Amino acid sequence: MKAERTVQRRDLAHARGMTLLELMLALSLSALIFVAIGMAMDLNVRAMDVRQGNVEEAQLARAILKRISDDLRGAVRPSNVETEESQQMAEGAVGSGGDGDSSAPDTGDNAGAGSPPDVGSVDMASEDGATGDAATEVVTEDASSLVPPPQLGVYGTQYQLQVDVSRLPRPDEYNPVMSSTQDFQMLDIPSDIKSVAYYLQSPQMFDDVDADTIRFSRQEDQLAGGLVRRELDRSMARYAAEMGDTTILAMTGEVLAPEVTSLEFQYFDGLAWLTAWDSASMQGLPQAVRVILTIRPARAPARANPVGLTNAATAIAAGDLVYSLVVRLPLAEPPETMGDSAMEAMGL
Repeated sequence: MKAERTVQRRDLAHARGMTLLELMLALSLSALIFVAIGMAMDLNVRAMDVRQGNVEEAQLARAILKRISDDLRGAVRPSNVETEESQQMAEGAVGSGGDGDSSAPDTGDNAGAGSPPDVGSVDMASEDGATGDAATEVVTEDASSLVPPPQLGVYGTQYQLQVDVSRLPRPDEYNPVMSSTQDFQMLDIPSDIKSVAYYLQSPQMFDDVDADTIRFSRQEDQLAGGLVRRELDRSMARYAAEMGDTTILAMTGEVLAPEVTSLEFQYFDGLAWLTAWDSASMQGLPQAVRVILTIRPARAPARANPVGLTNAATAIAAGDLVYSLVVRLPLAEPPETMGDSAMEAMGL
């Protein structure tokens, strides 16, 4: 009996509880483990948010660049009126007309009557000069109030672009429905040739205008900032210009992406990259167009003037995302073969 009691006392002595120090150490270690697990989960969630944001911004840039590239690939080539065949046909028509009117020999008067081809060529040259002046005005004007030039083609500067696109209208466009600018009485009509413009628009803030008033009056696109795409029928745009409603063209744009802070275009003529293009003076379309798009990340800090004419280097230094795409125009004519003098001037 005494031996059994001695064994029980030894078991009770060994089965004593933890001390206060051991309990505090155990709780501290448990707390550290839970904190480490929480920090790891938080870092994982933050990393997933960053990756998801990068993917969404890349998808947005890809969608915008695809929209611009589709419009550029559908660009219409300007028609060259002064061709040798047309001049020969005109001379032949005038000559046959003179033979049919009288069989008398040619005199000085008849020779003068045979001069309309020269006069016609002078008229066409003057028209081309006027077109060149108008095209120069097109390049220097703001794209938000740009009037389509008489000649089809591509017109743009480093920060804005206007292209005449040939595309069949969708079936739903044949239903005459007022556009989002119905408050301004601007109605677009279905057409196979549209004038599409891309430009940046700074946000316009009015303290005395309620947000609901702006939303119900359908002026959100006119007051918001970002990348704007304007698509109008050429005849409607020129009609608005003839009626003196050029300011109404600025109210027909659609804001594609408020996240875009910079937009640049470069035009390749077959030899070098240019910062401006005029199809009337260049007599054709560029071989390719480079589009440089800058998107401000959603997690970036707020700025006083988020939309501005900045280059890619400045945007990268500011932490923005820069995307670039080179679009080849299928209807562009290949550049003419250069002579030895031109090659020597280029150092080749």
